[in-house]
Amino acid sequence: MIPTPTKPRVNPKEYRKPMTVTEWRKGTLSHYGVLVDTYYAKCPRCKGVMERDHVRFCLHCGQRLAWKVPLRKKSR
Repeated sequence: MIPTPTKPRVNPKEYRKPMTVTEWRKGTLSHYGVLVDTYYAKCPRCKGVMERDHVRFCLHCGQRLAWKVPLRKKSR
Protein backbone atom coordinates (compact mmCIF):
# COMPACT_ATOMS: atom_id res chain seq x y z
CA MET A 1 0.00 0.00 0.00
CA ILE A 2 1.41 3.38 -1.07
CA PRO A 3 0.94 6.21 1.43
CA THR A 4 -0.66 9.30 -0.07
CA PRO A 5 0.91 12.65 0.73
CA THR A 6 -1.26 14.83 2.93
CA LYS A 7 -1.47 18.57 2.71
CA PRO A 8 -1.13 20.50 5.95
CA ARG A 9 -4.53 21.63 7.15
CA VAL A 10 -5.10 25.36 7.08
CA ASN A 11 -7.62 26.97 9.34
CA PRO A 12 -10.20 28.70 7.09
CA LYS A 13 -10.23 31.68 9.45
CA GLU A 14 -6.56 32.36 8.59
CA TYR A 15 -7.63 33.43 5.10
CA ARG A 16 -9.88 36.10 6.64
CA LYS A 17 -6.96 37.80 8.39
CA PRO A 18 -5.41 40.27 5.95
CA MET A 19 -1.78 39.68 4.99
CA THR A 20 0.29 42.66 3.84
CA VAL A 21 1.55 42.62 0.26
CA THR A 22 5.32 43.07 0.41
CA GLU A 23 6.69 41.43 -2.75
CA TRP A 24 6.53 42.73 -6.29
CA ARG A 25 7.48 41.29 -9.68
CA LYS A 26 8.90 43.45 -12.44
CA GLY A 27 7.32 43.10 -15.85
CA THR A 28 7.21 44.83 -19.22
CA LEU A 29 4.04 46.20 -20.77
CA SER A 30 3.62 47.32 -24.37
CA HIS A 31 1.68 50.57 -24.58
CA TYR A 32 1.11 51.77 -28.18
CA GLY A 33 4.35 50.12 -29.28
CA VAL A 34 6.40 51.58 -26.42
CA LEU A 35 7.74 49.17 -23.81
CA VAL A 36 7.03 50.36 -20.27
CA ASP A 37 8.44 48.79 -17.09
CA THR A 38 5.73 47.94 -14.58
CA TYR A 39 5.44 46.06 -11.30
CA TYR A 40 2.92 43.39 -10.32
CA ALA A 41 2.08 42.49 -6.72
CA LYS A 42 2.63 38.94 -5.43
CA CYS A 43 0.33 37.25 -2.94
CA PRO A 44 2.08 36.66 0.41
CA ARG A 45 0.50 33.18 0.80
CA CYS A 46 0.64 31.52 -2.65
CA LYS A 47 3.11 33.88 -4.40
CA GLY A 48 0.68 34.23 -7.31
CA VAL A 49 1.08 37.36 -9.44
CA MET A 50 -1.87 39.74 -9.48
CA GLU A 51 -2.48 41.87 -12.55
CA ARG A 52 -4.49 44.47 -10.63
CA ASP A 53 -3.51 46.47 -7.57
CA HIS A 54 -5.55 46.99 -4.43
CA VAL A 55 -7.86 44.00 -4.83
CA ARG A 56 -9.32 42.70 -1.56
CA PHE A 57 -8.60 39.01 -2.14
CA CYS A 58 -6.04 36.99 -4.08
CA LEU A 59 -7.57 35.58 -7.24
CA HIS A 60 -5.55 32.36 -6.93
CA CYS A 61 -5.93 31.26 -3.28
CA GLY A 62 -8.55 33.59 -1.75
CA GLN A 63 -6.26 35.17 0.86
CA ARG A 64 -7.49 38.54 2.11
CA LEU A 65 -4.92 41.24 1.34
CA ALA A 66 -3.82 44.44 3.06
CA TRP A 67 -2.14 47.16 1.04
CA LYS A 68 0.25 49.71 2.45
CA VAL A 69 -0.07 52.97 0.59
CA PRO A 70 2.86 55.38 0.90
CA LEU A 71 1.80 58.59 2.60
CA ARG A 72 2.25 61.79 0.62
CA LYS A 73 3.55 64.93 2.21
CA LYS A 74 1.02 67.69 2.34
CA SER A 75 2.08 70.79 0.44
CA ARG A 76 1.13 74.13 1.89
